[in-house]
Amino acid sequence: MFLIRQLLNYNNGSFIRLSLQHLRRTKSTFSTSSAPQIAIIGSGPSGLYVCSRLLQRFENCFIDIFDKAQAPFGLIYYGVAPDHFDMKKSMTGFEKMFEENRERLELFCNVDANKDVNFEELCSTYDAVVLAYGANKPRKLGLENEYGNNCFSGGEFVSWYNGMSQQYIKNIPKLDTGSNAVVIGNGNVAIDCSRILLSSPERLKQTDITENALNALKKSKIKNVYIIGRRGPKEISFTIKELRELLNLEGVNSHCLIDSNLREKIGKRIKFNGKT
Repeated sequence: MFLIRQLLNYNNGSFIRLSLQHLRRTKSTFSTSSAPQIAIIGSGPSGLYVCSRLLQRFENCFIDIFDKAQAPFGLIYYGVAPDHFDMKKSMTGFEKMFEENRERLELFCNVDANKDVNFEELCSTYDAVVLAYGANKPRKLGLENEYGNNCFSGGEFVSWYNGMSQQYIKNIPKLDTGSNAVVIGNGNVAIDCSRILLSSPERLKQTDITENALNALKKSKIKNVYIIGRRGPKEISFTIKELRELLNLEGVNSHCLIDSNLREKIGKRIKFNGKT
């Protein structure tokens, strides 16, 4: 496995700044014949795909990757559902990239680019700085009691069952207080959350789900999950395969209710229970 440097913020960031000075190399011009010094903020899929192409394009470049999380891979690690093993296989390719480029590629975790590292210093240290970080806060809709008791954003709920650092999770889901759960949105994240809520503990044991989440789901009293989407079946943002995974869960029955106006618009294209 490649080496992950755990850089912590000692003495108000002085340790980080000293590290940047240590990383400073002779400034170069950005061309194929030079040795570009490049910093990438974020080690998720976007940052690592950019890194891969840069390593191919500039054969003698040096790249330092900084990430706020304790481990790399971003959404591949923290966003993909624990029962989707095939989607996580892309991490193997990125691990190989680190292994094969040890001399010119380094990863620094536990580094908050907004606090621990000065952006102006990054720009003066490197020939190029790539900002490839994602959103670390949910988008608020302005609804009353939007993040009240037992109400979460999709990202927060996914972070919980995938074991992301506690700093990203404000509240722990209480799944033993009622039998109904409502998921607002009809995209792939909504399907993932619903599938996790309705999966049996025996099934989840075979996945990468965290022990804390598994223990909470063992005590869950959730029996009904209502997926509410603004858009209809024609515009859904999940695949048939993902829907089939949900519907094929043991003991799961489904019902689809569609707004009458929408039904009239697409009635000739979709059949409901054998009727148009």
